[in-house]
Amino acid sequence: MMNLNYKQGIIFLAILLSGLYAVSDVFQKKQIRTDHPRLFFNADTLPAVISRALNEEKAWYRHYVKNRAVRLLNEKELPSIRDRGDAVGGHYDYGMQAAWSAFTYLVEEDATYLALAQKCIETSLDFYELCYSKQEEVSWRSCSRTHLVMAIDWLWNDLSEADRLEYLARLIRVVNNVKTADPWIDREHMSSYQEGMYGILGLMWPIGIVAYGSGVETQLIDEWINEGWTENMRMIEHRGSYTGDDGGGAAPTLGYVACWYPYAEWNFYYTLLSATGLDILDQIQYNALMPNYVFWNLLPSRTLHGPAEYGYGDSYHMNGNRTSSRDFLYTNMSVIEDLFGQKYPDTATLAKHIKRMLPTNLQRWRNDYFIYPFLLTNDVNSIDSGDINRLPNARNFEKMGQVFMCSGFTPEDVYCLFAAGGALRQHRQFDALSFIIYSNDGFLAIDSGDRYGEVERNAPHIANYYSQSVAHNTILIHQPNEPVTSYFGHKALQMDGGQHNFTGSRLEAFETNTDYTYVAGDGTGCYFHGGDLPEKVSLVTRQMIFLRPNYFVIFDRVNSTRSEYPKTWLLHTINEPQLFDSAFYVDHEKNRLFCQTLLPEKAKLSIVGGSGKEFWSAGRNWPLPLTAAEMKKHETAGRWRVEVRPRNKRNNDYFLHVLQVTDQNVEEMNVSELLQTKDHYGVKIEIGDRCWKLAFNRKGMLGGTISCEGNTNFIKKLTNDIQLQSGIFSSEP
Repeated sequence: MMNLNYKQGIIFLAILLSGLYAVSDVFQKKQIRTDHPRLFFNADTLPAVISRALNEEKAWYRHYVKNRAVRLLNEKELPSIRDRGDAVGGHYDYGMQAAWSAFTYLVEEDATYLALAQKCIETSLDFYELCYSKQEEVSWRSCSRTHLVMAIDWLWNDLSEADRLEYLARLIRVVNNVKTADPWIDREHMSSYQEGMYGILGLMWPIGIVAYGSGVETQLIDEWINEGWTENMRMIEHRGSYTGDDGGGAAPTLGYVACWYPYAEWNFYYTLLSATGLDILDQIQYNALMPNYVFWNLLPSRTLHGPAEYGYGDSYHMNGNRTSSRDFLYTNMSVIEDLFGQKYPDTATLAKHIKRMLPTNLQRWRNDYFIYPFLLTNDVNSIDSGDINRLPNARNFEKMGQVFMCSGFTPEDVYCLFAAGGALRQHRQFDALSFIIYSNDGFLAIDSGDRYGEVERNAPHIANYYSQSVAHNTILIHQPNEPVTSYFGHKALQMDGGQHNFTGSRLEAFETNTDYTYVAGDGTGCYFHGGDLPEKVSLVTRQMIFLRPNYFVIFDRVNSTRSEYPKTWLLHTINEPQLFDSAFYVDHEKNRLFCQTLLPEKAKLSIVGGSGKEFWSAGRNWPLPLTAAEMKKHETAGRWRVEVRPRNKRNNDYFLHVLQVTDQNVEEMNVSELLQTKDHYGVKIEIGDRCWKLAFNRKGMLGGTISCEGNTNFIKKLTNDIQLQSGIFSSEP
């Protein structure tokens, strides 16, 4: 088991970083093999790769590699860019097909596939050159061009010298033209080490490795190898530092960190090993914690075709929040199992469980890099060291700024994500102190809005609603004429009381045990705008207690710098909430969420949403560019929200809410009683035969007390510290 506590995690990262520099000192270009192939396998390892293609991975090879090449052969001829004039778009990019055909040639030793691969290479090069001449993109990602390099490398020994040098020269020239274009070609993504490394910068390393020693553009290739090496090592350092001792990566959004992002690490690891013999597995072992992060992000579902996810950050909110990473999970979990499963069996356990959560048709490899299945070397089928029910009931991913908590791990259990802390800006929104609640296929408190389609088409919605605080279950403080924010390079037209910084919040407390999970966060720094106007807040904090299995108590302290700045507490829903007195309920799927407002006393509760107001912000609606029929697929983008506001103007306000998750047969919420003293606000809740009393400090340090009377009796202070977790299957410090 990877048994890392916080101090051990620091040591681990120190070892990781020192290892990076040690490897950096070792690598020299002269270590690159003089023969070909070099990418993913070499002359020494090729027999084992072919053996896997004909045996263990025979089905994958036949159906997803060879048969695709065969179908391509049955076409009369590949379209020619020169013959088709101004045609542009992915249709004429045959980089992937070139690699399928080249690999099939190596396995079958049939010259028909050699000729097919060459035709694919030549057609693709024509296409790349045409795209550049028109200043249009080949692709946002460099996957197809990477496969073209792979094809040239794999066919090297059977190409004429004239052909391979021509292919290399044309590819290097057009990639360099794109890399140095001024102005930049729209949708040709650079993608640095801080991002996915799947754009133009990701091409420097494989092209450099293949072209090294060829005599083609020698100086430029030397530069590209150095640049590719540096960017990849920076990527490893960056991702390792943000993984921490729990898991995570380069973004706190599952659709990135568990999809395309890991490919950059696998590609660099495998190609460095095959081209030089240098093994950097120890330097990327932080990926052994990836299944832990993925698992906590997934929500089991009985109705969706595969697991759901919370929809946090820059996610798509469609098809019931069915996880956008599901197509990638089998591939990435399988690679992690192979590389790390023997050393860290708990990793293999979670990876296996994640793959079993996928629908049957997705329990297979993904074709973006079809070569991975043929590179496996370990037998991990027998590794399954633990039952997921031994997992803790909450997990703090400190580097990601996310705390996950649940009542169990079945679809009927209650799940919650709380956001506070974290230092990464990538794919994060203005959502500090927000929360999401899910149970039994029901999204009861949601992140609303949607990142639909291309950003340009949906820019008004994304910039003015989806990314803004008003779309999340957090707090607004409305200051007239405050500066506007930007998202994906598009400025909002007007602010609606939200946050200005993606980072700046802090997780102040975290504690979990069999009875409850307690978290506290300070989001004040996210509201600072640094503009010409004075700042609008001096304090925004949130404390949340999850009383298992189905109650949440949320206490907020909000201090505005002027009493006339209105404050708004938000909770977003898919269906229309039903108000009654100082409470409301909302249904989705089989479940119901009740919410009672205890503070502010005599608060004003109002519903915003419905036709023409689904995504209301700053006095207008920001609709998605969808038809009414299309909107049905985007149900989890939300339509409604409840706003809670104090009736009186004050600098300092307190919000206290009790939330109860039930099925729809429950008609009334369990009654909660407001408790207050000179120094505390709190609540009394009777749940079954247990009486809970929670008290929160009005001022000073975040904290308070929690007590229980009944079959379990205790009284204790709410922690002002962050509980450490020692391993994947342990919650003990």
